[in-house]
Amino acid sequence: MLELARINAVVIEAASSILKRHGARVHAVMSEPASDLDGKDALDIRIVLARGTFDNVVGDDALDTQVEIVNKLREAKEDRFPFLTWTSEEELEEVGDFEC
Repeated sequence: MLELARINAVVIEAASSILKRHGARVHAVMSEPASDLDGKDALDIRIVLARGTFDNVVGDDALDTQVEIVNKLREAKEDRFPFLTWTSEEELEEVGDFEC
């Protein structure tokens, strides 16, 4: 199992490699331990896209990014399943979540 800081770094690198081609940027990544439906260890990973770039990620862009993240985490020897969610800086401000 990787430390959360290393997981965040892997996710930022993997996501950025795909998203930059579409004019989107990763602002931050927040991850924490979770459990899947069978009670196995998993990861809850939130990808925060930079202001004004959320709408640039459509269809296959999101899928390609998720596949890249899963592959890079596995290459880094992270076995926990990653539950990925996406948000924008603007959305975090609207709900008052300023963790990143």
